[in-house]
Parts: sequence; structure tokens; C-alpha cells
Amino acid sequence: MRLLSVFAAVLLLSGCAHSGGSGGGMNSVFGGTGAPAKPRAVIVSDFVLAQEVAVIDRGFADRQEKQPGNWPILERRQRAAARVNDEIVATVVTTLRDAGLAAQPGNQDAASGDALLLSGRLKIAETRKSVPLERLGIGHGRSGVVADMTLKRQGGFGSTPLLTFTADGNVGNRKPPTAADAKARNEEISGVLAAVNAVPEKLSPDVEAQARNLGRSIAEKVLGYAGEQGWLVKPDIAEAAPAPSEKPVRVAAPKPDKPKPENKPEAKPDKKPEKKPAKPAASDGDTDSPSGD
Repeated sequence: MRLLSVFAAVLLLSGCAHSGGSGGGMNSVFGGTGAPAKPRAVIVSDFVLAQEVAVIDRGFADRQEKQPGNWPILERRQRAAARVNDEIVATVVTTLRDAGLAAQPGNQDAASGDALLLSGRLKIAETRKSVPLERLGIGHGRSGVVADMTLKRQGGFGSTPLLTFTADGNVGNRKPPTAADAKARNEEISGVLAAVNAVPEKLSPDVEAQARNLGRSIAEKVLGYAGEQGWLVKPDIAEAAPAPSEKPVRVAAPKPDKPKPENKPEAKPDKKPEKKPAKPAASDGDTDSPSGD
């Protein structure tokens, strides 16, 4: 009996711990209807760089060489790779923020509470393995880098895998931003880069574009999943479409009025010749007879 009482007390305490607070228990992860609630944060961690991925940015290396410290060539390449990582992370964070998710760069090991955890690894696509190595990588005309990503949800019971996908940075038919949008996006990315203490020197334009395209492709995959969960704000619909079951009511077009016949003058009746009265027949007394004289 004593063991049963202790076991019941342990279950009661564990139930209280998982149901309350901000630890991301069942009540915080799922809404009242059982659907997953919108996460309180999205943590985007640094990428793991596969050994075969080369990052070449000669302009960035030249700018690094002019800085105090006289960085060795190998270390300059490592700093270029780290700067590309920061550019990708900052692009993912700003794209998710623009869609209404509370994204931030950070270390997933230090994350607490209810949050989505996004991590990835940069590698060479399997379909490009037959291409010479000097044409693979990032920068200086190189390509073929993809990101293998994992999206998890952290809660009171640990982290749960939600989604795995591969992003290739292909812009496709993506509409280019306007000058105002590009300026605003640059300012947002610069703010995130400053928050993570990224190297202040900018990447060369081609390397920056390659990193941002990859970051945006990653973010779009996450937003696709978030949209399926109902976490994104939907635009208001100005006019509601008719229900499919309702049949459109056809209104008959008004018939044109028939023209009224014109008033014709009344036809005069034909005059018939008047009949002359017939002569009365002669009676016997009126018959003339020769006189007897």
C-alpha cells in the first residue's frame, strides 16, 4: 500500500508539471480543439558545412586582407564560410518574421519553452557529384550546394521531429523585389547580422545572392508547413464566393415591347346605289277603259 501511494503521488506531481507553466506541455502545444498551436518562437541554428563544400569569395578575402590581423589564407576561407552561414541564417530569420513567425538565430541547446527548432547541413547535391570539384561550391561561378534541413518542435516532453526537406536555392519564377522592398530587406538582414556579431565586411554580390537564395528557399519550405498548420495570417477576402451547392439563379431577360400599330384612318363604307321605289301595281278599278259615249 505504501508503494502504491508513492507511485500515485509521483504521477500527480508529473501531471501538474506537464500541464502548467510555459514549459510547452500538451496544453501549450495543442489548442483547445486539439490542433497544434502556433509556436512561440522559431530558433534557426548555424549550419554544418560538409567537407566537400568550398566557399570562394575573392573580394571578401581581399577586404579581409586589408583589415588588421593579417589573416592567413586558410583562416580567411573559414571566415568567408562563416560569413555565408550568417547570411543564410539572417535571410531565413527575416523571411519567417515577415510572415508573422517569431524567428531568431540561436543555439538550439540553449532554447527553452515551446519553440520550433530549425537546423541544417550544407552539402553537394547527389545529382552533381559527377561534376568536377572546381565547379562545385559557393562563389566564383560554383554551384550545386543544397541544404538538408530538419524541423523539430520542442516542448515539455522534449523535441519531436516535424519535417525534413532539402532546399536547393533555385529561384525559379520568383518575382524580383521592388527597390523599396530590397532596401527594407537589406536593413532587416543587416540588423540580424549585427545581432549575431557577424563579420562586418560584406560578401561579394554573386556570393551574397547565392546565400540569400538558399536561405529564402529554406524559409519558404518552413512557411509551407506553417501554412498547413494555420499559423500564418490569411488575407481578408473582400467578397465571399458563392457556396458550391448553390446554383446560380438565372434572371430572364425582359422581352422587348412590341410596337403598337399605327392608327390608320377609318375606311369609309362604300356607297351603294339607292334602290328606286317600285311602281305600285294597277288595280282593276283604275284600269282605263274606252268610254261608252
